[in-house]
Amino acid sequence: MVADEKLNEKEKESDDKPSDDQKAVQPEAKKKKKVEREIYLGKNIKIFPYNRLAHLDKGEVQAYAAEGLNRTNSNLFALVCTKPLTPRRIAAQKYGNIKSLSLVRLVDSGKVNWPDPDEEKYCFVYELTMGKALLEKSDSHPALSKKPEDIMDSIVVPMIDLLEDLANKDLVHGEIWPGNIFYGGGGIGDKIVLGECLSMPASTNLPALYEPVERALADPEGKGTGTLADDIYSLGVSLAVILRSSTPEANLSDDEILERKIEKGTYTTLLKDDRFSGAILELLRGLLYDDPNQRWTLEDIRAWQDGRRLSPKQFSPRIKSNRPVIMEKKKYVRPELLAKDFVNYPLEAQKIVENDELMQWIDRAIEDKSLKTRLEQTVKESNNLDQGNDFSHRLSVAVSSVLFPEMPVLYKELRFNPRGFGKYLTYGYVLKNDIKPYIEAIRNYFPTFIIRSQKGHDYSALNSKFDGA
Repeated sequence: MVADEKLNEKEKESDDKPSDDQKAVQPEAKKKKKVEREIYLGKNIKIFPYNRLAHLDKGEVQAYAAEGLNRTNSNLFALVCTKPLTPRRIAAQKYGNIKSLSLVRLVDSGKVNWPDPDEEKYCFVYELTMGKALLEKSDSHPALSKKPEDIMDSIVVPMIDLLEDLANKDLVHGEIWPGNIFYGGGGIGDKIVLGECLSMPASTNLPALYEPVERALADPEGKGTGTLADDIYSLGVSLAVILRSSTPEANLSDDEILERKIEKGTYTTLLKDDRFSGAILELLRGLLYDDPNQRWTLEDIRAWQDGRRLSPKQFSPRIKSNRPVIMEKKKYVRPELLAKDFVNYPLEAQKIVENDELMQWIDRAIEDKSLKTRLEQTVKESNNLDQGNDFSHRLSVAVSSVLFPEMPVLYKELRFNPRGFGKYLTYGYVLKNDIKPYIEAIRNYFPTFIIRSQKGHDYSALNSKFDGA
């Protein structure tokens, strides 16, 4: 009996000791225990790191349930920023000053000690007043088939009012699309609520379909903040998607859609199979002009709301040649499409420049004396550059800035708009990318090549910044 008692005691001791498998699980258990605790932003907001709200995620930025204390709205959610995407902290004050029921309300923002992994992160906390999004984020080529009269009061009017609120605060939203537009807490028919735009650089999470060509060609991190005209364009594409019943671009890649927009224009690319009439047709055409100088302004939109018939703005189609130029066995009849592909074939681009094939095409097939003069000047300046390694890449940037002035800098693997270079460099540095191409972009003044080619832009301030860099 004594022997049996000793044996039972040993078995009990053995049961109390963790097995090797249990030991392996223990760190995970501790980790889980660490995550399952609330954290605080200031004294009034509690965030729940173990309660994900995945339907409110913004790409790499994840959403979590939150709760307000001490008279703060109790139904909240937090967006926790991620490196190396730089949050728009400076824009937060402007955003917070917008008092509109059509924009999700910012409650607070700041740094928190995030538990998994254990590091400091920046987060934005908003009121959770939204219902379902108009569009599933995975639906890349949607057609919602809504009737104009059904969305006028619930979507069109609130969005126009909100654009004016944003403009009055000198704030570009940068993420207007149906995946970031929500029903206002109820269901279909309720007025909409536009989601936030602060947790990452402007347009980072905006699908290419909703952006003008010149922004869509840049990497998400290198687009720059953008303008009110870009927001107006995004609203136009959003309304086209909400209203249309077919998707003519459904079988095209993003690059092919951009080429189609250059070739035929945004309106035809998105709506060629749909027929609209009356006021909504006028609105769609006004918002979807590809040239920002022709696109409707807020004043034009307000005039349309007041029932005034607007004289159609003079449409200036992109230049089209009467015969193609050939590069890498592909035929080009538009300078913009040729410029876009220079980055992929720099040696071939150098060849058609140096053998005068490009100049003859501009002179004889396009017959644009101004374009020819600018191209001659740029080629002459480029010949003064270092003729060593990578000359073909540098030449292609210079020439493409003449053929397609609105285009971003496309140099080697870099794709950026000049005013987005700072955040783009930060992003590359944090990811430990090869910094050499960024340095070359500064030394060769590529951004000023682009700005100089654009009409109505003063590039002296930007030039000074790159001198300093």
